[in-house]
Amino acid sequence: MLSLHRYILWLLAPFWIGLVSGLVFLAAMVNSLNFLAKVINDNMSVWLLLKFVSFGVPVAVWLVLPITLFLAIMVVYSRLRNDTETVVMQSCGVSQFSLGRPAIYLGLVGGLIMAFLVANLMPNVNRAFRDTKNELVFALTPSAIREGVFFSPVQGITLYIREKAQGSVYRGFIMHDRRDRDHPMTVTADEARLEEQDGNFAIVLKGATRFEQREKDRPSSLLNFDRHVYTYTPDRSYTDRPYVKPRELFVFELIAAIRNKTTPKYTSGYVAELIDRFTTPLLPLGYALLALSIINQAQHGRRGTSTQTLVAVGSLVGVEVLRFSAKSLASESTAAAPLLVVAELMPFILALLFWQAMNLRAWFLSLRASRHV
Repeated sequence: MLSLHRYILWLLAPFWIGLVSGLVFLAAMVNSLNFLAKVINDNMSVWLLLKFVSFGVPVAVWLVLPITLFLAIMVVYSRLRNDTETVVMQSCGVSQFSLGRPAIYLGLVGGLIMAFLVANLMPNVNRAFRDTKNELVFALTPSAIREGVFFSPVQGITLYIREKAQGSVYRGFIMHDRRDRDHPMTVTADEARLEEQDGNFAIVLKGATRFEQREKDRPSSLLNFDRHVYTYTPDRSYTDRPYVKPRELFVFELIAAIRNKTTPKYTSGYVAELIDRFTTPLLPLGYALLALSIINQAQHGRRGTSTQTLVAVGSLVGVEVLRFSAKSLASESTAAAPLLVVAELMPFILALLFWQAMNLRAWFLSLRASRHV
């Protein structure tokens, strides 16, 4: 049996690794195009380009790893069935569970990889990406600002200038700051100058007006001033920010944010991310079981192959659409959290339904045959 398992693993593992590597490489190439314009127009170094592209690799692996395992199992086991290898194996006394054991092994390995990604690697990568992008503002902002064009140097801040003067001086300045979602504000100034002060991104404003929008139960504020220095620190502590993206937090930080309720407005997003962290490592195993159940249910011949393909594609697309839709709803309201749990476990549910349908069909055929006798 061990040699049989090694044989199937030798077919499955390289094909799966090849699929993952190819799709991750394609995603990296597409991601590099987003920063290529900065290399050409804003003189960003190639090293920074490679650094930004590398930040997207763990995310790409997290997205494609369960799906590619499902596709690899479908292709390899379908080929074994079409070559009648599985028929020979089963005639020699090999059970269906034993045939599917290599796929289950890879599902467990994929689950461990996913657990490492979501628990440790991806939060670190997301933080590094945000900090590196903010630090890049100092070098790219003066050359990236265009007259009469809205520009976002960092996430949450949008700038607009009417015209450029000498150096880093701009006239007809407008800035909208929405980093604190509870208190967004808009600043206008007759003149603005961009500079770096003690490692901070600073905007020196002259003849400015600041309008701060408050919540419905609190009045908005309007402030006029002759001179003001507006600073932005890219390396602020993650715990001091009014809002931190859930994907930038570790599991224990997500739990603390939910328990403390320091930002009740965004608790649903933290809850959805926490559920996703715990359930995502189960996806590779769930997809492996789903693929095995579809293959075992398929019939021999052309009609069976076409039906198997349609069922596989429909199941894969349906599960992915349900997962991302449920997470979007759960991020808006905690009431949708149970729906997210069901969506994440849907591969296991479908696999169980397919297995039960196959057993029910076998029972019906045996009952029909007994009646004819």
